[in-house]
Amino acid sequence: MGTDIHGWVEIKPPLSEMWFGVINLGSLLGDRNYDLFRWFFGVHMWGYSAATPITPLAPHRGSPHDASQEAKTDYEAAVAAYPNEIHSVTWITWPR
Repeated sequence: MGTDIHGWVEIKPPLSEMWFGVINLGSLLGDRNYDLFRWFFGVHMWGYSAATPITPLAPHRGSPHDASQEAKTDYEAAVAAYPNEIHSVTWITWPR
């Protein structure tokens, strides 16, 4: 069984308290990219065989409390559709 990344690129405009989803990651990450999954999120580490260890940038941080409504809606839909298959929930920001 394969692994997919679902999520959003979000922005928080100046003077705003809210995040807004602007790009669904599904439109950016068409194919499964396990190297990307390892480097960013620590998912599928078993497939890594290089001599240099990987330290993922943002492994298993959970869901941010202030995520955009778009991200929250997609996450809730995924959990409802696949309750036993959602794992490794995390987030990352530009400065990390």
